Amino acid sequence: MLLLHLALLAGLMTRCCTAYTDFYWPDSQLNASQQIQLRVNQGIAADSELRNRFDFYRLYLSVSPPGWGWGPVCWLAWLVPLDEQYVNVTIPADVVPDQTKVRLSSSLIHKRSGRNNGWDYSTRTTLYGANGNWSDRELAGRGIDLDVDQISCFAYGCVRECANRFWISKDSDNATAVREEELCSKQCVKDLNPQGAGTVAAVPLVGMLALGAAAVLAQYL
Repeated sequence: MLLLHLALLAGLMTRCCTAYTDFYWPDSQLNASQQIQLRVNQGIAADSELRNRFDFYRLYLSVSPPGWGWGPVCWLAWLVPLDEQYVNVTIPADVVPDQTKVRLSSSLIHKRSGRNNGWDYSTRTTLYGANGNWSDRELAGRGIDLDVDQISCFAYGCVRECANRFWISKDSDNATAVREEELCSKQCVKDLNPQGAGTVAAVPLVGMLALGAAAVLAQYL
C-alpha cells in the first residue's frame, strides 16, 4: 500500500502528498457544492515509460464509512491529460454526512483498455456543507455494486439510495432485489453522470441534478 506523507502548508495552499501524486487545494478544508480548483501534479518525468501506457488520469473522492477502510466511491473528473495540473471540481453535498473526513484520489488511465493502475491518495481533510447519510449497506461494510469508474459523484447519492432501498442484509442472496438495485443504479448513472470528459460541472448544475435524482428514484417507489 502506498505510504501517505505528512501534509505541508505552502502559503495559502494545502499540500497533500503521496508516493507519486501531489494534491493541492486552496484551503485546509473542502466545501461541498462549491467549485474548487485543485492542483494535481502526477510527477511523471518526460521520459518516463508510464507515458507509453497512460495518457490521462482520473480524479476520485474517497471515503471511509464508520468502522471501515478507505476507498474511492465516485469520480470527480473523468479524463484529465497527464500534464494538466489545474482541475475544477465540485463535490456534491449528498456524498457524505457533514464534516466527514474525505480524501482525494487519482489514478492513471490506460490508453487502450481504459483501466486504471490503482490509486494514489491525498491525506485526509474535512468536507463541510455536506448533507448525505451513510446507507445501511455502507455501515455493514458492503460497497456499492457498480464499479467506481461508472459512478460520478453527482450520481453517487442517487446510487446509494438505490442500494439502500433494495438492501436486505449482508447475508441476503435475493436475486430480485439485486436486479432491481442494479437497474435503479444504472438509471442514476445514465441520468446524472455529467456528459463529456475533463472536469465535472460547476455549482449551478447541483440543483438540477438533485431534481434528477428524485425523478430516478420515484420510478422505483
